[in-house]
Amino acid sequence: MTKPTASTSSRIVTASGGKPKNSVRKALSLSFIQTFVSLVFTFGGVIIVSHLLTPTEIGIYSVAAGLVALIQMLRDFGVSEFLIQEEDLDEQKIRTVFTINLAIAWSLGIALFSFSGAAGRFYGDPGVADVLRVVSIVFLLLPFGVISQTLMKRELEFGKLLKIRLGESITRSCTTVGLAYAGFSYMSMAWSSVVGIVVMVAGCVVWGWQYRVKGFSLVHWKRVFGFGSNRTIADIARQVGDQSANLVIGRMLGMADTGLYFGAVTASSTCTAPPWSAQSMASRFRRSRASIVRLAPRPNFS
Repeated sequence: MTKPTASTSSRIVTASGGKPKNSVRKALSLSFIQTFVSLVFTFGGVIIVSHLLTPTEIGIYSVAAGLVALIQMLRDFGVSEFLIQEEDLDEQKIRTVFTINLAIAWSLGIALFSFSGAAGRFYGDPGVADVLRVVSIVFLLLPFGVISQTLMKRELEFGKLLKIRLGESITRSCTTVGLAYAGFSYMSMAWSSVVGIVVMVAGCVVWGWQYRVKGFSLVHWKRVFGFGSNRTIADIARQVGDQSANLVIGRMLGMADTGLYFGAVTASSTCTAPPWSAQSMASRFRRSRASIVRLAPRPNFS
């Protein structure tokens, strides 16, 4: 009879006796802490910035952020889901995902920078173009952190992810408030996005160095493209629904009305289910539990 053996192509790490190195219970607890702390800092940052900036300034960033959110769906291309769901994950597949993600992200970043002026003219405000030019830097940096984070999530390394994501979230919120107070206006949120990504990538280098990608490859490009194309269509459709109000209001009514709409929606959602409410916490707990249980390593008896 063949003894049960762990798949050599998988990066799942197990301790003696086949017990997962990182238990589902521990991963769930750490994910819950990270989500709660990030929500508190994000919520606090939004409240403070709303007092420091005018509705017009907030509206400018909201419109630019809506455009970026749509492009972000193309940038992601379902690579995170592929790395997590792929059962027979090997080094060549990881390198293929990284190569494709890097090419798409850099192409979109360059395109976003190039067409930022056209977007500013379309909305009649050069501030939209300024925000898009700065945020395009994010697309150049993201691939160097996304793959490492996804592999850590696959391995239930939520202790390391907690440090990385909390560092990014706290730095982003504090940078936004500090720059807004210093008079950077709507650009405070744009630059804080870049600073947050820099901190995230640095965190992946420090705590996730063993998950770094060690080269380029296109060996499995057909499989990755087939998975990513179907996922991207669904994500874009969802984002169009989420961002359409900001984009339409910004074009038809102006930036001030967009800022007021953004503030009203934020306040409404917060009053309905604030981050610390039982309803909000329970909802996020269920989503985290479902995600982590799906990631739990299963023995391979082949």
